[in-house]
Amino acid sequence: MMIQRSIIKAVKNQKPPGRFLAKDSESHRWFEVEDKKVIQKTAQALRPESRQKMVVAKMMAAMAAKRTDNVDGRRSAGPHPHDVLFGRIGETNQHPGNVYWRELVKDHKVEYMKLGKHRESQKRMIALRIIKAIKDKEPPGRFLKMDGSHRWVE
Repeated sequence: MMIQRSIIKAVKNQKPPGRFLAKDSESHRWFEVEDKKVIQKTAQALRPESRQKMVVAKMMAAMAAKRTDNVDGRRSAGPHPHDVLFGRIGETNQHPGNVYWRELVKDHKVEYMKLGKHRESQKRMIALRIIKAIKDKEPPGRFLKMDGSHRWVE
């Protein structure tokens, strides 16, 4: 915990002082995060990659154990590695589908940025290529979010 505290102290001792902020999902206002949460998040960021993979594997097993409803009402397994998960669940960043999606976005970023402000149709085509790459995986990737009853939905 000393490493986390020294990192936090270094950020807060900058000129001007650094802060740790989060955005309230309802009011959309930024607020300062309490030190306990900052320590937890810092420790999470410092985990060795193998530890992060273990956390992701546990999350995947837990999600696969849950069942979710498809849009057409049939039952299906929870998210799989090709799915892109949206939400504020910390582990979604390490989910294999999210990692792949971020790589695709990174690969297309220069092309996208060169288009400027007035080429919306071309920008849309880049976004559609990224979506197609996710959906063309086997099994097909989906874009999922957790609904109010803790089920993953497209």
